[in-house]
Amino acid sequence: IHEEGTPDSHNHEFLEIVRFWADHLSEKKLEMECTLRSSFEEN
Repeated sequence: IHEEGTPDSHNHEFLEIVRFWADHLSEKKLEMECTLRSSFEEN
């Protein structure tokens, strides 16, 4: 029996995870840029 809306809810979960990781990685990227910039300025 095919349940209505099951693929959609699964897709929604997937999108939430992707969004979470995109935010997480962009934050890490900013941290890295700040760290690199400050280390260059120190030298």
